[in-house]
Amino acid sequence: MQLGEFYLVQYRFNDQRRYFFWFSEVSDGVLTDGSKRVITFSTKLEALSFAKKRKFKVMKSRTTFYDFDIIKKWILPNATIDCKPMLDFWNMIKDISSSVGVDFNYESVKYNKVYNKLFWGSNLPAVTPRGSKYLPKWNDSEKRLISGMFRSGLKIIEAELLPPKDFPEGISPKDFPQRVR
Repeated sequence: MQLGEFYLVQYRFNDQRRYFFWFSEVSDGVLTDGSKRVITFSTKLEALSFAKKRKFKVMKSRTTFYDFDIIKKWILPNATIDCKPMLDFWNMIKDISSSVGVDFNYESVKYNKVYNKLFWGSNLPAVTPRGSKYLPKWNDSEKRLISGMFRSGLKIIEAELLPPKDFPEGISPKDFPQRVR
């Protein structure tokens, strides 16, 4: 596969800040190693150095930030539904899960309805007529679906984006970009 444009993503999870690369090609995804593990970095400099050595085209746009810790609030009963960030996180979890080969099957009819409400409720300028605003009403069943989806997403994030705790003898995290699992 010929690799195209990469975007640097900074994230926070369990109060740890790290980086990974996201790309948009035929399908969206995140950079993984040969074992389908997300490659993460402890600093922006480390990530950019890795990309430079491999001649990756890293887009100069502002680094996107995902605070995955917020998902812990979204799975609580009576959590406020905030369409735009929830839509962004749903999409990123989907991209991560497809890149690592983990099932994140939230594309059934019942989830499509919820996804569409989040999409239209985001009131994206490209699809929302000027002066219009869609404010979705959520029933209890839809709130439970959202909570369950993010609960599953949180497990994926936990498994895929936390840096490893143990390194082979004589190797430290500074010796290589962190492989995740």
